[in-house]
Amino acid sequence: MPKPLIYLGLLLGLGLVVGLLWHVPLQQGGEAPAVQAGVLVVDALTGEPVPGARLVRLDARGGDLGTPLEADDSGVVDVAVATPRLVRLTADGYVPQVVAVGRPDDGVAGGPPLDRPQVVAISPDSDTTVSLRVAGQVMMGGGLFQPISSSIGPVLDDPADAAAHAAVLAAVGPLLADADLSLATLGAPLVSDPGTSAPDPVSPGAAAAGEGSAPVTASTATSGALADAGIDVVSLANGRLADAGSGGVDQTVTALDEVGVAHFGAGATEEQAWAPALIEVRGRTVAFVGCSDIDVTGPDGQQIPFEPGPAPCTVDRLRQGVADAAAQADDVVVALDAGTTRSGEPEYDADADQRARDLAEAAASAGATLVVDSRSHQPRGIVSLGGVPWALGTGDLVDDNTTWATLPATLLHAVLDGGTVTTASLDPLAMVHYRPVPVSGSLADSIARQVTAEPGGILGLGDRRARWPVPSSTSESVDGDAGVIVRLGTAQTLDASATPARVGRDLLWGTGSMEDLETDPAAAGSTLWALGRYVTTSMESTCSGVQGLRLRRGPLSEKDVVISPQYREPVVPGTRLTLTANVRLASEGASLEVRWYRTLDPTKRSSGAQSVAITPHRLSGPCAPVRLDLTVPPDMVAVQPFIRLSPRHDVNLAAELRVDDVRLVAWSDAAVSSTATGFGPLLDTVELPDSGSVPVSRLRG
Repeated sequence: MPKPLIYLGLLLGLGLVVGLLWHVPLQQGGEAPAVQAGVLVVDALTGEPVPGARLVRLDARGGDLGTPLEADDSGVVDVAVATPRLVRLTADGYVPQVVAVGRPDDGVAGGPPLDRPQVVAISPDSDTTVSLRVAGQVMMGGGLFQPISSSIGPVLDDPADAAAHAAVLAAVGPLLADADLSLATLGAPLVSDPGTSAPDPVSPGAAAAGEGSAPVTASTATSGALADAGIDVVSLANGRLADAGSGGVDQTVTALDEVGVAHFGAGATEEQAWAPALIEVRGRTVAFVGCSDIDVTGPDGQQIPFEPGPAPCTVDRLRQGVADAAAQADDVVVALDAGTTRSGEPEYDADADQRARDLAEAAASAGATLVVDSRSHQPRGIVSLGGVPWALGTGDLVDDNTTWATLPATLLHAVLDGGTVTTASLDPLAMVHYRPVPVSGSLADSIARQVTAEPGGILGLGDRRARWPVPSSTSESVDGDAGVIVRLGTAQTLDASATPARVGRDLLWGTGSMEDLETDPAAAGSTLWALGRYVTTSMESTCSGVQGLRLRRGPLSEKDVVISPQYREPVVPGTRLTLTANVRLASEGASLEVRWYRTLDPTKRSSGAQSVAITPHRLSGPCAPVRLDLTVPPDMVAVQPFIRLSPRHDVNLAAELRVDDVRLVAWSDAAVSSTATGFGPLLDTVELPDSGSVPVSRLRG
């Protein structure tokens, strides 16, 4: 055979091998090296450092890893961190607390890394204090029994599998167990034969009215999972508790009694439903009272006789219930199921919100120490009712919601002392494939911003957490070049004197950093994003932080590689948006894209799309920014960004894209957003008209 033909055959064979290799699904990139992360431990009341505080790293089940590390005279503890993890902080005379600690550079998403110790406030302890954790609704049914995607199976297969149910809450167990008492709300009755079908999507307004919504149930195995996670008491004051009738109420109570989890807020009779749960801890008695704002009037306007289920809220009955409980306890915690559900759509029921406030004020005036609400599926802040904190919602602890707005949540940590709350903080969580996981980095910062932005709220924006009381602030600045979109640093808020041309908020909550933002040791990064088979996290793709994403298509490939956040984001028509990313490497065929939707229902198709091609970029140069400026079209309520890599349709050429720092910024009118003290913590992004700096503020301790 002539040599040219032999060479041609070898080249074609080599091309075939290369093409096949490019078809192999990619594996996740290597582990990031550990770095030293400083933790500054301060007194939650004074803001002063706590010398001698001790820090110990925890394993996935909350067990100690290694010996405790001790803070120096300035209150700083240095700990080696490769990925976010939970640590336990202790000090003589202080309440122990578990918090998430991350890398200084995790999740900066184009903003500055944390160039100082992460500040964590811990609460003074005494003989009269009781620490309390409060979580949101727990509903382990419906969608948890359905496949998450074509490549990821269901969270639960067997309703009777106790171990699988316990695994759902395993990641948050160490936080739930760090307090004297932990409270959650049951979001569905517990029965032996629960429904395992995914719920039919309905609007929040329809759900609140009970329209188009099938009964919701969960397995009795949920009770064991609650106990294993460290939850001591649950509120049954939820409108869903009667979904399985009186038999469901009986099964729920029996299942909780069998595992020793106290309960309140529902029963077979109205007297049982209003009976407080009285729990003694550390020589103190804490009472729990709950009710649900449900309609108990018939078509004729007359009140319907009580049926087994939740205690129906009225101002007078709640005031009486709280007063009765206060006569038997040192502290009273009131759990409400009231207000707007807040599932993501910008539809709020003003009447329901006013009823919730009336109920909370009645509870506060009757002697409540703390009022909490669980109806909101999104995390909210804390307001003061004459000195009594009202936590408007922590978001769901576990649920099968499939909207972007319901993925974040918080865990409230409050210290009660003789009828008052002395300190409160909110630890950020994210619902990762229906499992609540503590988070760090820019995602934690974004969730903290969301809850501190509550109108009339009392929380301050701390380092990746929200806290109260709020210490004084210090002034800083953020530098930027003209026309460059800059994310603020951790816990920074714009000063009122700042006059940037544009201010906005990253609707992706910093998850486009592609960093590992979860404390789950099995996580590899790209938290809350859906990645295809030919996508991997890669340290060689980073533009800031530790890692970015690498997309590849081989010469023989025919289909696009597409990645996006897990769900579409709610938007308002007329809002100006910018989708931006930093590109480390790009071949032809890469693009940024958004799709518009008339509904949040993930089963419905898009109603339009816009895109911008990514200019080919060599690896040798610095990262190149790419942006797509948009305005939300009329009638559109949701948007979803995509990163797309198309094959090159050339047997000799592969396609590759290395991308990082993806952000979807919703711009705000500065004149509307500004307040007397600043632009508000929700706004985390600026674009300067000229090179220079922007004044910002940050809490001191």
